[in-house]
Amino acid sequence: MIPNARVFLSHSSQDKAFARRLSEDLKRHGATVWLDEAALQPAVRWKQQLDNAISDNDFVIVVLTPDSVDSKWVQYEINQALAHGEREGRSKLIPLLKKECDVPRALRHLHLVDFSVRGSYRRSLRRLIEIFERSWTHPRHQRRPWTKKNLRLALRAGILREFNGQLVFGARVAERLRTYGARWLRGRPIYFSDHVFNDWQEYSGISVLHSIDQNADLTEEEEISLAHESHQHLLDFLLDLGTGIGVLEDDLEVVKVSEEMGTEMQEWIPRLNELGFNEDTDGEIRAATTMLFVELIRERLIERIPEMTSFAEPLGIVIHDAFGFWSGCVEPTELDSHEA
Repeated sequence: MIPNARVFLSHSSQDKAFARRLSEDLKRHGATVWLDEAALQPAVRWKQQLDNAISDNDFVIVVLTPDSVDSKWVQYEINQALAHGEREGRSKLIPLLKKECDVPRALRHLHLVDFSVRGSYRRSLRRLIEIFERSWTHPRHQRRPWTKKNLRLALRAGILREFNGQLVFGARVAERLRTYGARWLRGRPIYFSDHVFNDWQEYSGISVLHSIDQNADLTEEEEISLAHESHQHLLDFLLDLGTGIGVLEDDLEVVKVSEEMGTEMQEWIPRLNELGFNEDTDGEIRAATTMLFVELIRERLIERIPEMTSFAEPLGIVIHDAFGFWSGCVEPTELDSHEA
């Protein structure tokens, strides 16, 4: 299953029948699919809607055929998806070969999911689902040493503290991350403005800035430098924390959500409404799912490292930001039961 994955389906109008079939199959396995015939709103500029949809969706599947590679709109969607993927630091575009054609140069470095062979639909659909499942990984974090100056400043400003013989982020940072994160998960602005955070870097950077002890008497330049470097180390700290409590697994190449957590999420997701998460997020399923994820993280922190419980929100958020959505495990038996 791939619950709550949001997929933008780029295709030529000549391939509408195939796009509809694929859309229904992806929905059956838990995805939300953006298909232009159902999603485009009248009296609104199409280009603006396309831009917003490509930005908001976790993945863009482009159906490649001779008709689609000649379509200026499909080419536009490809370019937008590549640009957004680059900004997000991940591969957002999945090329799907429906009919033999001249694959655009910009896509030749990507692995194609081949639906072009007669009778291959079921096998190729399974391959596509597996790509979604494996996407729930993140390149292994690269540890960077603190600069000596910023390490001193972080200790002086209360950003870092000692815990069990190690330097960890302190209560000031944890509290800011928790309070701001709880609002961000619900799509609400932070307390001192009408602005909703754009991304993890903005969220963590501003949280660190607002955590600095004013008695530390830092210059504005020192505060900004400290916030920027703290953002990089905060990512390492949270991923290590997630690994330590069994939320994440680190196989030396990628960090991924643990199988145990995946199974538990799959058990609880059908009960989002019963648990009150849907109501608390005005029915926004992605926000509700992330809030559920945060609560499961909080339980593990309380049980294993209670002193770090305030980091539940930022850990859930950094996973949400890195991966885009929660993805469950592939169920081959369900895929095999589908009629090709």
